[in-house]
Amino acid sequence: MSGFPNLRYFICCFVLLFRFLTSNVIGQCDNQDPYPAGTVPLQCGTTVVTSQINAGQHSVTSGYLDNTVHTISSSIETDYITIRKASDNVALVWGASPLTFNYLSSYGNLKIHINSSLFCGTENVPREITVLKPCPCDNINRYPSTVQELNCGSNTIETDITAGDYFVTTGYVVSKEVKIESSNSNDWITLRKSSTKDLILHGPSPLQFTYLAGYGNIEVHINKNQSCDTRPTTRTITVSKQCDCNNIFQDPSDAIDIICGNNIIGINLPANHYSVTSGYIDGKHYTFRSSIATDYITLRDATTYDVIAQGQTPLNYFYNNNGADIKMHINKDVYCSFSSSPRTTSIFADCNCEGIISGGSINVNCTTPQSTLTNAAYYINSYDYQMAGSYTYTSSIPTDYFTLRKSSDKTYITSGQSPLTLDYSQDYGNIEIHVSSDAICNTSYDQRTVTVSGVCHCQNIFLFPEDIKNVQCGTTIITTSQWAREYNVTSGYIDGTIATFSSSNTNDYLTLLKTSDKSYINSGVTPVTITYDSSMGDIEMHINTNASCGTNNINRTTTILMQCTDPDNDGRDSSVDNCPDIANVLQTDTDGDGLGDVCDTDEATIDNVGIGIDIPSQKLHVKDGNIFIDKLNAAIILRVDANNCVKILYTNGNLEAVPVDCPGGN
Repeated sequence: MSGFPNLRYFICCFVLLFRFLTSNVIGQCDNQDPYPAGTVPLQCGTTVVTSQINAGQHSVTSGYLDNTVHTISSSIETDYITIRKASDNVALVWGASPLTFNYLSSYGNLKIHINSSLFCGTENVPREITVLKPCPCDNINRYPSTVQELNCGSNTIETDITAGDYFVTTGYVVSKEVKIESSNSNDWITLRKSSTKDLILHGPSPLQFTYLAGYGNIEVHINKNQSCDTRPTTRTITVSKQCDCNNIFQDPSDAIDIICGNNIIGINLPANHYSVTSGYIDGKHYTFRSSIATDYITLRDATTYDVIAQGQTPLNYFYNNNGADIKMHINKDVYCSFSSSPRTTSIFADCNCEGIISGGSINVNCTTPQSTLTNAAYYINSYDYQMAGSYTYTSSIPTDYFTLRKSSDKTYITSGQSPLTLDYSQDYGNIEIHVSSDAICNTSYDQRTVTVSGVCHCQNIFLFPEDIKNVQCGTTIITTSQWAREYNVTSGYIDGTIATFSSSNTNDYLTLLKTSDKSYINSGVTPVTITYDSSMGDIEMHINTNASCGTNNINRTTTILMQCTDPDNDGRDSSVDNCPDIANVLQTDTDGDGLGDVCDTDEATIDNVGIGIDIPSQKLHVKDGNIFIDKLNAAIILRVDANNCVKILYTNGNLEAVPVDCPGGN
């Protein structure tokens, strides 16, 4: 090999080029055989394009909605789909089934090409192709008939609206958030301008949007699903309207004077009050907090009552209000809601300490803490930060206070008492570490040791495999050819279960991030274990050779072990499944005995029963008289098709059919 010093480099480049070509060229399949022969028009909801297409054929479709997300699926989950314009055969999007894309009117009719793999494989096995087209609904039955005037916060419109009704609302605030929610979580909501019937927005409940001046009054259409189906069962509809919160209860009764550092404003306060605070200094940073992380804070000028800032706790505010006092309003959420739960409120006044003399430098490192000697009057220059890293600043004198600023322009980043932790952002660049002996910027020339330690959150840019892998209970193999410069994406986790992420290379460093916002979950040398929480969503596993995000092009096997038991595949671990052996996603338990209806054996299996007749022709045959079910919430369950059942209830003078799990499974 000595005569070919660049051979290894050539091989690596060739493999990278091959992966690029297979995902971006080979994946653009162009089948020549059409099936069926004509163009298939799409209906609202799910349209079956064909149930007899083979891998290697294509179908032509029409009737898509402009600027709307559609989903195309094959009944064979490993199929590969390519979407092309019917007019000029230009490839638009391609990927594994199900394939989701945003349709634009310029596309025209579309060809759906079906193949058994991204290499455009063919297969003479019939499969069913469906297109999900979410339609904006337009109901004709108005209920209630009067225009609904919205107040700040939550507004209950009616408790007996049905799927197929619409109502008209007014009283919105321009540029403020609105949330519309149905008590039936599966409902589909469509918003239209009342004046013109023009579509504003549609989507599943709850539907959130920002109100714009051109909307005027809004029609709210309620339907069972995105196919605009109707249903006579009643539901409660609420509309929550964001306002500039302005509470009327003051607590504490006296104004609180704010000093540098942390100031406790109130203890055991409900979310419906305001506090008056004074002593602010122009040009300083202040952080307003509630002990309940979801609380919403509104700051008003105590003299003019003008809103000067608002947002979820913690709320950071750069004060430049000429010394005016501030009213701090606390509410449960952005809709100014009330909550009686006790909370503690506080204001942190950051005096933005700034040394004028450089007192040393630190080249930070992801794996080894770096230190230098300084005093509480200087600042330290620090360099070599990793883009995706968390860094902790510690002083040998625990009461010391750090203020971090960008080296480039002295812009304030954050501050706090030692130890101070920072999630590094690339725009920070090099950082000045200003040291003072306390939060009010007192100085001390006694020497102390300042240490910066880092944990690198590696964030690779190459996705492999390209498809999202669905994990199962037990061990799921993600790929046997993972490189230490790639990441993979996985889904299908069960809430509350323990998941262990591993690489076959025992020295590899794994970083777990949320796919939704790239936020950090956990990291470490393989294996890395977490307790899964549903808020994590899909998870990215980034693979590197070490904590400094090293890379190589050596194949390794990546796996995920999910410690759960789910024999009925209903997405619930057996430990929390009220019927672990029979699928029951809804977990219906009518009699409240902890056993799901689908496997509740309270009712024994018996032959036909006759009342007033010797030879009954049905399971229950009553010749004369009434049947009296003397139990609250008891009901009759009917199977409506092969997979679905409903429970017949008498509620508020009406018979209702409520979806439930079928007894005994499907």
